[in-house]
Amino acid sequence: MRNNLARLLFVMAASTSFAILSGPGANASVTYGAISVSDTSGRVATVPSTYPTWQDAANAANTRCGYYDCGYVTVWQTGQCGAAARASNGHWGGAAASTLANAETTAKWNAGQDAVVYARGC
Repeated sequence: MRNNLARLLFVMAASTSFAILSGPGANASVTYGAISVSDTSGRVATVPSTYPTWQDAANAANTRCGYYDCGYVTVWQTGQCGAAARASNGHWGGAAASTLANAETTAKWNAGQDAVVYARGC
């Protein structure tokens, strides 16, 4: 799970559609949502983009997921959508984009061949 999440976080950080805006000087109207998954149980949890920081959204998604190995797959901000997909080999892929269709397509690409979208949110 940790290797999959580390890979996903690297892909998301490299994505031009993923932005983290927090701290002093950040726009107060920006809010965040997140998707968290558990490899053990297969549980997927989504929280809406109502959280003031990406960390709060990720923590809320992990809590809602409810298992010891829950980890967030993707975080999105106001004006974006996020999606999480899983390939048959167990790899998860996440993405944030300006449209739900783009987030889903990128999440499937990040997960790998034959991936299916399991969660989405805007």
